Amino acid sequence: MRTDRVKVLLVFSIALTLLSGILTYFAVIESRKRVDLVFHSYEVLRQSSKLLSSISQVESNVRGYMLTWDSSFLKNYASEKEMYKKQLATLRELSLGDTSQTNLIDRKIGPYVSYKIQQLGIVATIAKQYSIDSAIHYSSAQRERLTIANLKLYTSEFNAH
Repeated sequence: MRTDRVKVLLVFSIALTLLSGILTYFAVIESRKRVDLVFHSYEVLRQSSKLLSSISQVESNVRGYMLTWDSSFLKNYASEKEMYKKQLATLRELSLGDTSQTNLIDRKIGPYVSYKIQQLGIVATIAKQYSIDSAIHYSSAQRERLTIANLKLYTSEFNAH
């Protein structure tokens, strides 16, 4: 009778050990999913920050060109202009699983970034052809401020998702 009790306890402890192992396995899988989500979110935030930084760098290059007429600023402008396309593509790739983020990139962020980069090129051209004052007047127009404000708004919305 005593050996039957020991056998039952032994079987019960084996069953509990198996159940504990299964629960641990699924807990580790869930934990890994959360860690992957955190890393993915970090990468999305990093890429969106790099995109805004790239636009700021393009703006600085145009201003540097307007102030010094040094064409090296335009070379930097051209390289940064190519970088934003790659950064938008990377952001889009990172957000493929989420349609709201993909829509934000395709319909809001991408067009605003492209428009801003294009307008900065126009500002540099106006400064060269006419004067710095004309370029400043053009760049400080209401539509330019709205572009940056909307870009910041949509980038914040993108990061919130």
